[in-house]
Amino acid sequence: MRVITLVEYSFDRDDYRPREDSFAEREFRERAMDQREADERRNRNQEFIEQAELEREREAVREVVNNPNITLDSSMIAAVNDPKVEMMPNGRMTIRRSGQFSRQNLLPRLPAKTKRTRKKTKTDRSQSKALKLANAKMRKKNGKLRKGKTMRDVMRLAHRLRKKM
Repeated sequence: MRVITLVEYSFDRDDYRPREDSFAEREFRERAMDQREADERRNRNQEFIEQAELEREREAVREVVNNPNITLDSSMIAAVNDPKVEMMPNGRMTIRRSGQFSRQNLLPRLPAKTKRTRKKTKTDRSQSKALKLANAKMRKKNGKLRKGKTMRDVMRLAHRLRKKM
């Protein structure tokens, strides 16, 4: 007689759970994907703008170089290479951001307001002395607070001492 041994395989539901996306997880993934797409669009737009600006600058230089009617003397070359000089649409040269007509240069300087200080009262002076005494009483020689004492205890003692003064 032939004996066949059977192997029992058990199935535990806790060990195997098919992935069930909850609504929140799907929503999170979709939002993250939308955010990535928006970032990519923004980057493409930024690259397009930078490329257009570069092309505009090249076109301006190309116009100056290729147009035989345009001649530059040394003063014009100095103006072109100076980052502070700007040409207006009417052809006049101005100094860019000189600040000549800024508000601070047009209006006279006003004196700075001095902050009014409060007079020290008798209470302030006595509280100061009380704090020194309380600190001396509550701290060790090395400056640390004694065991179990806090600054709250120091202030409480200082107020009591001030009342007695």
